[in-house]
Amino acid sequence: MKIKNLPSLLVLFISFSVSAQTQTAEYLNYEWNKNPQLQKLNAEELKLNSIGIKYKIIREYIYNKNGDLELYITKHQCVHVNNDDAIESFNKVYIPYTIGETIVSVKARTITADGKVKEVNQSSMKELENVEDKGSYKIFALEGVDKGSEVEFMFTIKLKPNIYGVEYLQDEYPKKNVELDIISPSNLAFKTKCYNGLPQAIIDTSLSGKTIYAL
Repeated sequence: MKIKNLPSLLVLFISFSVSAQTQTAEYLNYEWNKNPQLQKLNAEELKLNSIGIKYKIIREYIYNKNGDLELYITKHQCVHVNNDDAIESFNKVYIPYTIGETIVSVKARTITADGKVKEVNQSSMKELENVEDKGSYKIFALEGVDKGSEVEFMFTIKLKPNIYGVEYLQDEYPKKNVELDIISPSNLAFKTKCYNGLPQAIIDTSLSGKTIYAL
């Protein structure tokens, strides 16, 4: 997808200190709505090709049982489609990943215009390996995508932790209900910087032994 405008982004920096402790993963507790309902759009939103109903990112740094630091990125996206162009854009999903990255979980569904929920069967998800030397993809099609429907998918990827990163939180179609959580052991300190009108992250230390940087 070609990005024309970048109204908001976040840059992350990490500094390491003190000793590592094995902890359980918080991303495992995150779940989508088990009884989804179509969202009502206003007149202006109905004129758009598509609009993001939900966009959630969890970046969680966690020590495994060997004391090695790992990064798990969970992304949850729900998009309302209003016309044929949007259907063409969102009736297939490509999840890219590279060498050293592992797709931990994937699930997807369609909420049709008449409110029926059609979940993608895991057996229908295909792997495309090393496409044009640019990496691999998990690919699947969503059934029942029609005008006025919503497509929803959620996945988690495990990868080696990087010492900095950038998240783009808007792209060529507008998104509502955008959230980003950075969860880390308390011995890892982040510095964050937001651009283009994005509010600064709020630091939450209510989880024992962990820190959450929330947008």
